[in-house]
Amino acid sequence: MNILHPLLEKPDWPDLRARAATLMKSIASRAAREGSLRADLSERDIVFALTRFARPLAVGLPPDEERLLAHRHLDFYLDGLCAEQSRRNAVEP
Repeated sequence: MNILHPLLEKPDWPDLRARAATLMKSIASRAAREGSLRADLSERDIVFALTRFARPLAVGLPPDEERLLAHRHLDFYLDGLCAEQSRRNAVEP
């Protein structure tokens, strides 16, 4: 289920906005409690960043280059979401 598109298309739907906020808060809280998400991030940080990644840059790149760059930046972003302990575990042998 895509929860972002209805919110972007109809921002006056408070029921959808509330359901999406509750869902994202639950996901972020659970990940932080489990130690896989940085504790200083909120569900809003995640939703806003994902919205930015879903839109092309306004610099006129060819679609293939745009896609590669978006994937590269998304990789950086996802790595940055990880709790420090998770990143250390991934690097240690």
